[in-house]
Amino acid sequence: MATALRLKRASTISLVARRPWQHFPPPVQSKGFSSSRPSSHDGTPAIQLRPYQEESITSVLTNLAKGSRRLGLSLATGSGKTVIFSHLIERVPNPTRDATQTLVLAHRRELVEQAARHIENLYPSKRVEVEMANQHASGTADITVASVQSITSGDRLQKYDPARFKLVLVDEAHHISAPTYLGVLRHFNLSEKNAETHTALVGVSATFSRSDGISLGSAIDHIVYHKSVKNHLYFLGLSANRCAGIMWI
Repeated sequence: MATALRLKRASTISLVARRPWQHFPPPVQSKGFSSSRPSSHDGTPAIQLRPYQEESITSVLTNLAKGSRRLGLSLATGSGKTVIFSHLIERVPNPTRDATQTLVLAHRRELVEQAARHIENLYPSKRVEVEMANQHASGTADITVASVQSITSGDRLQKYDPARFKLVLVDEAHHISAPTYLGVLRHFNLSEKNAETHTALVGVSATFSRSDGISLGSAIDHIVYHKSVKNHLYFLGLSANRCAGIMWI
């Protein structure tokens, strides 16, 4: 029995080493998910977006159509940020025939793994790769989910051709003015306001304020949608007196 358990544990570790984000169980239904999950046209599970999630995506698309390129979404914790930016990938039109790829940036391993897992489930026909630690993406995948620390290490960023990217998504974007993020934005010609680029930048965060006083204006030009904690809780049917101690945004 002990030998069998050791063999089972070894095979599990091997699986994690190959594709760690796939080892985790499917995400549970959270506040950001609708309870209704109809099937898409190809039979894969689809998530029915909540009205505010659809509104946030529409706000991004409307501003991109007006020519804006560096946008922010301010969404309360629990509002389904991963759901929103994952759905946004398919909805953003390709600005050129060749610009079809998407890069998702995060600064923590668990955020990278969560995003990769969710995106793979949502787009089973797309090639999704991870750039993190000893996992090296090809730079040519339909969607790459990357640790910002890893992608800026050495020359790893150079394999990503800016001409082929339509969208750069940043999770927890209140960190976006950090030098590592700005280095990625420079690579995609997104570090300057009104820069001539076809690539769109969308940063998603629960808060766009920083305690160190560094301006986020170096990376984000417009916050195109804001949903506060208070509004989100009321949407979920929670009254204020049941949420004592919460600081409203």
